[in-house]
Amino acid sequence: MGRIKSIPIKTLGDELMRKYPEKFSTDFEKNKKALGEIADIGFKRTRNIAVGYITNEMKKKAQHFRKPRRPPVANGRFGPENRERRPRRREGSGF
Repeated sequence: MGRIKSIPIKTLGDELMRKYPEKFSTDFEKNKKALGEIADIGFKRTRNIAVGYITNEMKKKAQHFRKPRRPPVANGRFGPENRERRPRRREGSGF
């Protein structure tokens, strides 16, 4: 798990990704250069946190489009082949 980003970092990252979607990719170093061209952020640490947030969001978007879809399961949560494998209630459990 990573660090939780502050609201100004998320707002900045979301706004920049919306305005300049072609400038950012899943590569941290390229995003750092792109952010240097677009915005003037005074502190190196703040810039790196913003670039890390942008890179992570771009990776999430890329993975979302590559994610294979699961086939639908018949009859709710359990398919017909899994009906016999459902856990049964124990005798005398009080229910």
